[in-house]
Amino acid sequence: MKAWTEDGMQIHMNHANPLDVSKGSNGDGVQVSLKNTNLFISAATGMPLSNEKANLPSAEVPRQLPKGVSEASIAIQAKVAFIGMAAVFIVQFGLMHYLNGSIQQLMTLFFTL
Repeated sequence: MKAWTEDGMQIHMNHANPLDVSKGSNGDGVQVSLKNTNLFISAATGMPLSNEKANLPSAEVPRQLPKGVSEASIAIQAKVAFIGMAAVFIVQFGLMHYLNGSIQQLMTLFFTL
């Protein structure tokens, strides 16, 4: 825990493999539930936090990237790789059509290149 004030708290998380955090298309989330709400007393009223507010709003953990790498640059690299792979498939299908669907001739041509 980095800070605990009247306005909120900050939690520091240290990941063993930071590049695996929020790696998929959906980010990882953190949900905090308070077990003892009596530890949280209002400075204004002197009353503890009610049990109904023990589940705090969830937060999304941002993707962790190496220094100097942005999400935008990764998206550009992925788009370029996709276009390159699509071009290879188009050439392959074109050659199959040109060779009248003979996969043996296509494989022979592929391995001679």
